[in-house]
Amino acid sequence: MPELYAMPTRDDEIRMPFPPLVQQWERNDHPAQVRLKAYLDRVLEILGDRTAGDDLALRLSVGRTHIEPLDSDGRDLDNYLQPLAHAIGAAKLSAVFGRKIRSIESTVALTPARRRPEPPNDPHLIIRTRGSAAAVEWKEQIHDACAGVFREPTAGPVALTIRFGVAARRNWATLWKPAIDALGPMLGMPHPNRFRPRDDRIVALDLHRTVDDRLGDDVVLEMWCHPTP
Repeated sequence: MPELYAMPTRDDEIRMPFPPLVQQWERNDHPAQVRLKAYLDRVLEILGDRTAGDDLALRLSVGRTHIEPLDSDGRDLDNYLQPLAHAIGAAKLSAVFGRKIRSIESTVALTPARRRPEPPNDPHLIIRTRGSAAAVEWKEQIHDACAGVFREPTAGPVALTIRFGVAARRNWATLWKPAIDALGPMLGMPHPNRFRPRDDRIVALDLHRTVDDRLGDDVVLEMWCHPTP
């Protein structure tokens, strides 16, 4: 079984003098998109030459005050990570880590990716998907496999790890959101649309990439899900 990557340490973190922003879907000239672009430019300036090279690991810790909920705020970690991955270049990233933390500050780190010294436990879910991730059928494959493992949602805050096995040409960052949106049986499905799960419950999100060009357009997903204090 391929190894997982180690998360950049606290010594690698850089304090962000502004709050992280989430992905936006408005037109490019919308004020929210303009703010997001300015934010990403500032983050890249902070990271400097750390963005050079390949096989990198990104860590974003989103600070939340004691009066802000960690697992019911409607702010999903993948939506914080997606624009950063796009700005840095998803092809450069072998692992991406997101955390919601109790702090008045947020931090970001970008380092060479390092393998974990210990092998991972067996994943809770393994699935090989086929077709386009933009299609409902792609999410249905994950949803159905998830429903076969999770008879009821896990309780409380969640730590989720996903390893994506993909061909090198695949933009793996575009897979994060549709994959997580399909995990309703694991996370809970309060909305009539079963692809709108309680993914704001994820307070620790680890995303890993394994490159295997033999997969072609297929994607192999391995998932670990644990309740977290």
